[in-house]
Order: sequence, then C-alpha cells, then structure tokens
Amino acid sequence: MRILFFLFFSFSVCAQVQKGQASFYSNRLKGHRTSSGEKYNPAKFTAAHRKLPFNTWVEVYMPKTKKTTFVRIIDRGPHSRKRIIDVSRAAAKDLGLIPYGFSTVHIKTVTEKSRIDSLNAMESAEIYEFEPKSATSDSLSRNPQ
Repeated sequence: MRILFFLFFSFSVCAQVQKGQASFYSNRLKGHRTSSGEKYNPAKFTAAHRKLPFNTWVEVYMPKTKKTTFVRIIDRGPHSRKRIIDVSRAAAKDLGLIPYGFSTVHIKTVTEKSRIDSLNAMESAEIYEFEPKSATSDSLSRNPQ
C-alpha cells in the first residue's frame, strides 16, 4: 500500500504545473557537490527541486519577462519554503531573473522528446526585428522650403 501511495504522489507532483517563487544559486557554490553527487556548474542549465527525481527535465516560464528555459534537476532545495525552485546562473540569465533576485515562475516537467522539439521550434522560428522608419531621413529627402 505504501508503494502505491508513493507512486501516486510522485506521479501527481510530476504531472502538474507548479506556480511559485524561483531564485538562483550563488556563484560561491561553483564546484560544490549537489545532492545527486554532481558538481554545480553555473554555466549549465540545472536546478534544485524538493521532490522531483534527479535528471528530470523541467520547463521554467517567467511571466514577468515572458521567457522560458529548460533545466535538469540535480539538487534538493530550495531551502527557503517560500520558493519552489532554485535555478543555475545560466538558467537565471536566460530567464531574465538575475536583476530581480527572485520572481514568480511556472514550472512543469517535460519529456526529453518534447524538450528537444521545443528547442528546435525556438531555433527555427524566424525573428523579425522592427526598425522604425527614421523621421530625419524622410524630412531630409523632402527638403521643405
């Protein structure tokens, strides 16, 4: 019965979108061992979560900046109960989280295939930059007298 309850609880944690506060790791933790035994590297897209299994990929969306990134769970935490996830420095930079220190995020687990598909879609999307027509070039060409 305990195993059945554990499996149900684990599935329900993994299957839903969580909303809450995120923060990021301090630079002074570089090289320290995480709960999974892996060394923390601020340049990798990793994170700490209290319950998700190690090596689970998570999509993190920050509504304030409207940015999304993917992180792999390698540690337990965050230690503050007010937060639901701690992300690496690289992930925080990608989200635009660094100037804020912490912010509201939405997180959900993703499969390896859906993560790769999302990354490929983001890479192949065409980005259009809007360049306003210069008022000075228009007015100079007309040369009003």
